[in-house]
Amino acid sequence: MSLATRLRARAREPWLVLLMGAFVVIHGTTGVLAPMASYRALDLGVGASGLGLLTTAFSVFPLVVALRIGRIVDRHGGVAFMAGGLLLMAIAGVGIAAAPSPTWVYVAFAVLGLGHMTAVIAAQGIVAKASDDHTYDQRFSTLSFAASLGQLVGPVLGGIVAGQGSPEETTRALLVGAGLATLGLPLVLWMRPRLVARTGGGPMQAPAAAQVDSAAPAGRTDSAAPAGGRARWPSQLGQPSRPGQPGPSLLSIAQTPGMIRAILVSTMVLSATDIIIVYLPALGDERGWPAALVGGLLAVRAASSMGMRLVLGRLVARFGRRVLLGGALLVSAAALVALPAAGPVPLIVALMVVAGAGLGMGQPLTMSWVASIATPGSRATALSVRLMGNRLGQLAIPAATGTLAAVTGAGGVLAATGLLLAIGLTGLLGGPAGIPGRSRPPRA
Repeated sequence: MSLATRLRARAREPWLVLLMGAFVVIHGTTGVLAPMASYRALDLGVGASGLGLLTTAFSVFPLVVALRIGRIVDRHGGVAFMAGGLLLMAIAGVGIAAAPSPTWVYVAFAVLGLGHMTAVIAAQGIVAKASDDHTYDQRFSTLSFAASLGQLVGPVLGGIVAGQGSPEETTRALLVGAGLATLGLPLVLWMRPRLVARTGGGPMQAPAAAQVDSAAPAGRTDSAAPAGGRARWPSQLGQPSRPGQPGPSLLSIAQTPGMIRAILVSTMVLSATDIIIVYLPALGDERGWPAALVGGLLAVRAASSMGMRLVLGRLVARFGRRVLLGGALLVSAAALVALPAAGPVPLIVALMVVAGAGLGMGQPLTMSWVASIATPGSRATALSVRLMGNRLGQLAIPAATGTLAAVTGAGGVLAATGLLLAIGLTGLLGGPAGIPGRSRPPRA
């Protein structure tokens, strides 16, 4: 099947197209506002060391509320929460632009983190509820592709508007970022009636192929599925799935077989991506690479990740999740270990293509992994726990890598990251509670 054919097939799902557009806006807005917030903090007298508090503000507050957001999305659907997250992001952009002191920048940046977390959990919850085990990989890869596109476009847009980075230009870029967030609201609102049309106005149901919960472990069926009928899924559009129930706890989610592994692997993949972005410039500085080469290498990594996400569903259908994710981590690990010793530029570019391709497959595959082993009615909550693990990793791992970099340099950090990914393969591939091995549509 050609790329054009696959894109046309996805266009036949209007709700997914609108969701992709909104997800581009969500990540594009963050791509505009995050670097501009750093400029605004510097303008207000914050030193370079104080910029680390921005990362903390963005991550810590959402960690406190992520589980609750996931539970509410499971009960009431994600459309309203995507809109609410975008609105919070717009408010944060205006707040950073108008901040009279560093404290207000931190507060507004925390609001941005909350809005981003809310919108992402809602979007992932919509995909999890509107899909089954045979479509998770394709749809989560589509969602990840949209995120990559937003992360690529957002900083470019912010840089163009900000120009030389004067306070006036930074303010203008922040307001543009806030305006961009509001552009996502119509997309979310237009998505709602298309989801209603898809489900006939009733509760969300599993696709026709799923007579029982396809995400259940072997030997277990969905107790909520009517005998002889299709498994009912929680409502996406405002009808609670279990009225009066508080929702699954963090402990119950963590006790799901394979969940801790899935979250740890997801955290490793995201952290490896962050480390490349942070330490490749440092490696370039150590080796005397021009800044243009470093920027080009990062762009190659991003483009490779985006390209693999377009064809991920087809690759999973051919090789299965276990083999594909294991292979992706292995080749990424090898590329990172080899990168510090690479000499010729073509070899460096090839290694970045390999690392980008493997890590680009890792994130959507771990989303599918979490969604496929979570029980119906708790998928958005489980995905929110996954995001919590990612954020904790983003807080803890930079401190550890900073200590390592002081001893080994940037090359040592990249190589150690590759070894960590390789070690993670042991937990990924071992035992019956690991990632489901294959995701193939049932034969007609």
